[in-house]
Amino acid sequence: MTKGTAKALATLRHMSAVGLPAGQVFRSVAQCLRELAAFDSATLVLYDDAIQVTDAFLTHDVRLPIAQRYFDRWFNREEGRYFPTHAQAARGAAADVFRASDFSGALWDTELYDEVFQHLGFYRMASVMLRVGDRAVGNLSVGRPSGGRDFNPLELRRLNHAAQLAALALSSHEPADAEAETEALETFESAFLVMAGDGGVQSLSLNAVRLLRWAALTPQEHEAGVIQACLTSPDREQHTFLWARPLLQELARRLIAAEAGRPGPAPVLRRRTRYGEMVMRAFVMQHGGVAGPELIGVEIKRRTPLEARLFASPTFRNLTPQEQVVCRRLLRGASQPEIAREMSLSPHTVVSHVRNLYRECGVSSREDLKATILQRQDP
Repeated sequence: MTKGTAKALATLRHMSAVGLPAGQVFRSVAQCLRELAAFDSATLVLYDDAIQVTDAFLTHDVRLPIAQRYFDRWFNREEGRYFPTHAQAARGAAADVFRASDFSGALWDTELYDEVFQHLGFYRMASVMLRVGDRAVGNLSVGRPSGGRDFNPLELRRLNHAAQLAALALSSHEPADAEAETEALETFESAFLVMAGDGGVQSLSLNAVRLLRWAALTPQEHEAGVIQACLTSPDREQHTFLWARPLLQELARRLIAAEAGRPGPAPVLRRRTRYGEMVMRAFVMQHGGVAGPELIGVEIKRRTPLEARLFASPTFRNLTPQEQVVCRRLLRGASQPEIAREMSLSPHTVVSHVRNLYRECGVSSREDLKATILQRQDP
């Protein structure tokens, strides 16, 4: 086992022990698996005991109709024409880890490939069944683009070795559980949009579209695992953003009431989602006279547990297993004697780990360590 492989497995083991929602660690899990078997893109599908899709995530940006066709036409429908279905693998009738080319070379000549998989960036594909105990909780499909080499037996063995850890890290966790564990949320990323007084969107960035989409989903939609939630944004051609109107109108109503001096809630909305807590704050950009604000600015912040950001950091993933645990506790505010007691280590060992952390990151304080490890990551 190489040093990089050992560190990737150790980070997966750490993630599985912390228990964060799948949406907050999926990309981090995918990055660990990339270090075991390189791939360009991945799709995670989670399902219930009846092998019905409950949730899904993608590492890559795709147009909404493409993703919808992927789930409508592929999952447990057309896949059986080319290799074992998710249902067969989930029930033990097929290998937990396999590559598509072992079953069919005909997939790449089909309309399905042209319409769906080519857009997903999948040409050479491997499938990894995720199990917690005897129960299959999901499937992770990883792919390489056209022209890439196929997955070799060693890579399949590595993926198989990591599958159980990945399943534990990605199995369902309620956001409240993660918040109880981590005690505090921190702003991870933010975006800005401009809307009219009636809630109609005037302008926004692509990043704002994604954060707005996550914030606009109702709690019921999150619980139902609406597939659209896993996508980065709706089609850019759909400028009406009708799905966000109720949320934006409520913000506008609160702001107009506050401007008029009427009692009521502040022009701030908070939504707990599987991606973290979404905070939307409205303020007047341009007055429209007696009619109220003509233009309203809205800042959207995504706040996540500290651990979710740590696991997304390449610097953190490169630490040894014990250094990761010490670092996590250190950045949560624990003193070195407290860390020694919590981890059943000698104080001298903890001091040595902290010195190593500072030296590897080129810093001399907790604040600088946090800033170095949590440098802005690609959301």
